Amino acid sequence: MKHSDYDSFWLDYLSQHQHPKCRGLHYIGMSAFLLCLFAALAKASWPLLGVGLVLFIIGSVLGHRLFEGNKPAALSAPIWSIYSDWRMFFLFLSGGLKGHLSRTEMNKKSSEAQ
Repeated sequence: MKHSDYDSFWLDYLSQHQHPKCRGLHYIGMSAFLLCLFAALAKASWPLLGVGLVLFIIGSVLGHRLFEGNKPAALSAPIWSIYSDWRMFFLFLSGGLKGHLSRTEMNKKSSEAQ
C-alpha cells in the first residue's frame, strides 16, 4: 500500500503489528542486533554486524509469518519500515507504545464505519 506521508504509514505499520508475540519477536531480533553491534564495536569483529542483521530479519519475518499472517512492511517501504521498527521498539521500552496502538485501533474503527 502506498502512503503519501509518514503518519499514515505509521498507522498502517502498527496495524500490521497488533499481535504482542509478533512485536515480541521483533524486539528479540532488535535486541540481538544491538548486542551484536556492541560486540562488533568492542571486538572490532565486523561479521557480528551481519549476524545481528540476520537475527533482526529472522525475528521480524517469523513474527509476521507465525502471528500476523502478513508480510513485513519493509518490502514496500524499507526506510520508513526500519525507522518504524526502531520507533516501535523504543516506544515499547519507554512505555509509550500503548497510546499509539490505541490510536491505530481508533483509526481502524473509523475507517470501518465509513
